Amino acid sequence: VAARGLAQRMSNQRTQLVQADNSMIVDLSTTRVLGLPLLVYVFALVVLIGWIVLNRTTFGRRTYAVGGNPEAARLAGIDVRKHTLMLYALSGLCCGIAAVLIMARTTTGSSTHGDLYELDAIAAVIIGGTLLTGGRGTIIG
Repeated sequence: VAARGLAQRMSNQRTQLVQADNSMIVDLSTTRVLGLPLLVYVFALVVLIGWIVLNRTTFGRRTYAVGGNPEAARLAGIDVRKHTLMLYALSGLCCGIAAVLIMARTTTGSSTHGDLYELDAIAAVIIGGTLLTGGRGTIIG
């Protein structure tokens, strides 16, 4: 709620329009490749990279370890604070990509875009099979 209020304050509750001369943003939402919008391919690329990182790298194994039991991960030699910071930075990068995709789709930038999307994300995780009491989430799930 505080972040939403800060975003409203910083933008003076104004919506920014994407100018028609900014063709890169407009083309991102209107271009179709093999009948599918380019946005679908960007999403698929992010999912593929996320799956590779989580399932084929040490970073992914450490992520599951920190998420499963931070104390055990710390005792195993993982710098939990540093790894958590890197996960937050990666989450911020993904949020930035999503923001550009939403902006391309709506051709506007507003501080209210994405309001309550966190509830959709939680619902998607639960529908994907992760238990609220703990469990192992996957990119595909």
